[in-house]
Amino acid sequence: AAALQWRQVMDSATSPALRTEAAEAMLAETDAWIRSPADNPDASFELGIALLKSAAEKDLPAPQRIAIAQRAELCSRLAVQQAPSDYEFWLWFSRILQVNGNPLSARFAAGRADDLSPPDADTR
Repeated sequence: AAALQWRQVMDSATSPALRTEAAEAMLAETDAWIRSPADNPDASFELGIALLKSAAEKDLPAPQRIAIAQRAELCSRLAVQQAPSDYEFWLWFSRILQVNGNPLSARFAAGRADDLSPPDADTR
């Protein structure tokens, strides 16, 4: 997804203004992905994780970080919808839900991950 390229721009940007602009471009590309997702749960998952990392960037304005975290949740939701039997997708979805302040939904998703995981998997 093109949004991942903007994440790379954010990583290499040296000025806060450029990082903020790259984050806005990443949000726009993410919105396009969400509106017309390819049937590619791996890409949705990867985008959700990249967005979660971006939401933790302290030098971005708080409203932008919140918007990024919300998009991370939407991308992760797409991944579990597209591949409902993948326990890792459910596990990361539970983590994103927890970060976004949805503890009940996070517990449900974590339980789903635990149900789907192989016996030797660490789903904590």
